[in-house]
Amino acid sequence: MEVTTRYIQMCKNADEIQGRWYPEVGDCVTTINSDKFEGHLIRTTENEYASQQTDRFGNVHLGPLCNRQVARKYYVWLPRIDQLRDCVALSTEEILQKFQKFFREITRAGMVDKSEYRSIWLMFVMWEVHKKIWTGKHWQRFHTYDNVGTGGKERQALFRQVPVS
Repeated sequence: MEVTTRYIQMCKNADEIQGRWYPEVGDCVTTINSDKFEGHLIRTTENEYASQQTDRFGNVHLGPLCNRQVARKYYVWLPRIDQLRDCVALSTEEILQKFQKFFREITRAGMVDKSEYRSIWLMFVMWEVHKKIWTGKHWQRFHTYDNVGTGGKERQALFRQVPVS
């Protein structure tokens, strides 16, 4: 599974998404102090969890052991697309219809690489549910969105409008 540094930063700053997390076995995680994928949560005992990652040589590496409450403070949840979809309270058809429109609009502007599918889904959920957009450093609340041309830095904001006060 490919997890980009950009996606990790977006997840770390998405307090609304992190607040929904109830740690489960199999969840993708990183640590608060890391910008790299740390692995999937595994249950080591009845009440303890750790991250587990297998390197390219087949060696298994375990992260720190902690209970479910500590896991929420130590680890950052990197939701899968199905978990992100569950954050939107619409029918599957409505979600897909709105996502397709959103995807076309932000990729047409050239501001997002189409291969960063997880990042695009997170952007969609944050917009659809919380009316927030990713500025390159943090999430900011807006009333409406509008495409921005591609000139300038990669971290240029995807949308332009007057922020909500």
